[in-house]
Amino acid sequence: KLSAERIQRLDDIGFVWDPNAKLWEENFEALAAYKAEFGHCRVPRQLTYRGLKLAHWVRSQRGKKEKLSPERIKRLDDLGFIWDEFTRLWEAGFEVLVAYKEEFGHCLVTTGFTYQGFNLSSWVSSQRAKVEGLSEEKIQRLDDLGFIWDVKATLWEENFQALAAYKKEFGDLMVPQGLTYKAVNLGSWVANQRGAKEKLSAERIQRLDDLGFIWGVKATLWEENFQALAAYKKEFGDLMVPRGLTYKAVNLGNWVANQRGAKEKLPTERVQRLDDLGFVWDPYTKLWEESFEALVAYKADFGHCRVAAGSTYQDFSLGNWVATQRQEVKKLSAERIQRLDDIGFVWDPNAKLWEENFEALAAYKAEFGHCRVPRQLTYRGLKLAHWVRSQRGKKEKLSPERIKRLDDLGFIWDEFTRLWEAGFEVLVAYKEEFGHCLVTTGFTYQGFNLSSWVSSQRAKVEGLSEEKIQRLDDLGFIWDVKATLWEENFQALAAYKKEFGDLMVPQGLTYKAVNLGSWVANQRGAKEKLSAERIQRLDDLGFIWGVKATLWEENFQALAAYKKEFGDLMVPRGLTYKAVNLGNWVANQRGAKEKLPTERVQRLDDLGFVWDPYTKLWEESFEALVAYKADFGHCRVAAGSTYQDFSLGNWVATQRQEVKKLSAERIQRLDDIGFVWDAS
Repeated sequence: KLSAERIQRLDDIGFVWDPNAKLWEENFEALAAYKAEFGHCRVPRQLTYRGLKLAHWVRSQRGKKEKLSPERIKRLDDLGFIWDEFTRLWEAGFEVLVAYKEEFGHCLVTTGFTYQGFNLSSWVSSQRAKVEGLSEEKIQRLDDLGFIWDVKATLWEENFQALAAYKKEFGDLMVPQGLTYKAVNLGSWVANQRGAKEKLSAERIQRLDDLGFIWGVKATLWEENFQALAAYKKEFGDLMVPRGLTYKAVNLGNWVANQRGAKEKLPTERVQRLDDLGFVWDPYTKLWEESFEALVAYKADFGHCRVAAGSTYQDFSLGNWVATQRQEVKKLSAERIQRLDDIGFVWDPNAKLWEENFEALAAYKAEFGHCRVPRQLTYRGLKLAHWVRSQRGKKEKLSPERIKRLDDLGFIWDEFTRLWEAGFEVLVAYKEEFGHCLVTTGFTYQGFNLSSWVSSQRAKVEGLSEEKIQRLDDLGFIWDVKATLWEENFQALAAYKKEFGDLMVPQGLTYKAVNLGSWVANQRGAKEKLSAERIQRLDDLGFIWGVKATLWEENFQALAAYKKEFGDLMVPRGLTYKAVNLGNWVANQRGAKEKLPTERVQRLDDLGFVWDPYTKLWEESFEALVAYKADFGHCRVAAGSTYQDFSLGNWVATQRQEVKKLSAERIQRLDDIGFVWDAS
């Protein structure tokens, strides 16, 4: 029905009268290029090649071969097209197996193994199961590749060779349970041979016997444990294996204990082997002697036998052993008591310890001029702070002689006085480090809750002595924190204006070490409670009391920054930028344009604000389609495809679906560039 003139105009722009024929040619050319690049026509499933769904097209040619013209069938045959899907799949699996061998050096594919996205394990198993149905040519190709038809026989041989190598390296066949050797689980395989001896062939049993294989499990276990014990001595230098210890994959601690308990029942040969190794049949006597020797060494190092409870020395829990000797003195032999006395053993450590701590306290006073020992202090190797605290707690139980000696030293019995002095000393150190006494709420300094102590001084100021108040004043103590904090924030606000030229402080901003954003918001909310003097100072600075005006200005400044950073004003809905929800604000300005003050509309226009983003998006997409035609010569954009960062395929589909909603002007513009309204 078209006029000759229209037909000619369409021909002049390369109009495609039969898109199916053109599409077939495009896919055929792509298949020819694929073969030139990869050497075959076995296109993988789901493959997209040169922008075409080539795998789908190949599959469709097989399905409709009966409908293809002889000319097309011949062209595909000449290209080496594979019409048989099963042959294609076999060739695909063989190629993956070739790649697998190139990487791993063998064809022994693990059960369930997927390689290069292909279930190679299933394909390999299928070849073994269907070997009788395979062609001689396929069997030969698999043999040439080193294909393994009998996996069990191959695995048995690998494990046997690993066992022979193990014996050559270690001199025996005592393979520990669970050991992996030469990349095979040799320990489990050895155990399996013992359990399945009745099912093994005579030839395999003979080969294992020739290697010196041990079939008896109990004898094997005893030998394994003995070898582990010998290795333990070689590594640690003794045979004092802790009960329950697992070593070299055996429960060596329990086995050693069992040998001691069953000594009378052990064969003479085993007892002799253990004796030759230096086995300890009575560990308790040996342990006492070793601990005594450690105590002798301790005295040689420190000059006394007062070992702290729970302490360790030379890998011995010497503190616990010493405490045990005191507790069980009635059970000790006279000979052991005498030996302990000879080295100056302390049977009553409390009296001696009191004297040592008193001497340390006297030394502390001589060094620091007072007896206010800080909490947790260790001095001269003693926990002096703990000892001082205990003297206060048990003053009623102390002898008059000890109380007098402490009084003569200037001991502080009043815990509250001691705590005040301790807090004051920490505050002095705090000021030396930070230059002020404004301690943050909850702040702990030098292990001391200084914030709580400072708050307590303010709350109990009326109960403090004049001497303590004077000392705090001399240090620069701040009695009214709120006034100090307000002044610090005001000075920070003045500095902010000087640096940035305005008072538009973003919410949450920290500036000059103060949370200025929150403070500014708080001044607005608490204006009715502020003093006239503070309001006047803020007004003189040019403070903005109106919250809504402030918020609009913050968002406008964020929008200007967005344009500077990204080059446009197309802010995605919901986007948060510069700590404001800029996406929603932009949408709100568009919806409220008629209600906005003229001054705000003008400022937005001057910035290049986009009031109608949908029109802008349509124009950008149309320009992308024009460019697409210039590149490819047509407007047939594949569904879902992207061009110049546009989802152009989806946009083209939308124009077709919503053609009734398009304006006549837009339809005409699309017609003018050769838009295809009916894609099929």
